[in-house]
Amino acid sequence: MGYIRFWDMAPATNGSFEVCKVDDKSGPSLLSGTAYQYSSYIAFPPGAYRLAVYKKGNRDTALKTFSLDVKPETFFTIIVSPQAIEAFVDTNDPK
Repeated sequence: MGYIRFWDMAPATNGSFEVCKVDDKSGPSLLSGTAYQYSSYIAFPPGAYRLAVYKKGNRDTALKTFSLDVKPETFFTIIVSPQAIEAFVDTNDPK
């Protein structure tokens, strides 16, 4: 398994965010967070994922999309901050 977590570093006044598959906007959120907190790593089967960050409750427009190649024992963090929305590989130091 590979692992992805979501870190919401934006103030609560910006609302909350969620991560979903790009091709399944009506499906459940894969990851979500609350202001200034991060989720635990969630296990994902190996594979190519197209994920998008949305404002919670508004999946009409993605704020940012990512293509992640999840391999066994890889770790990723998707971060929302006031300046940007980014994805980072944490494999070397997942803590």
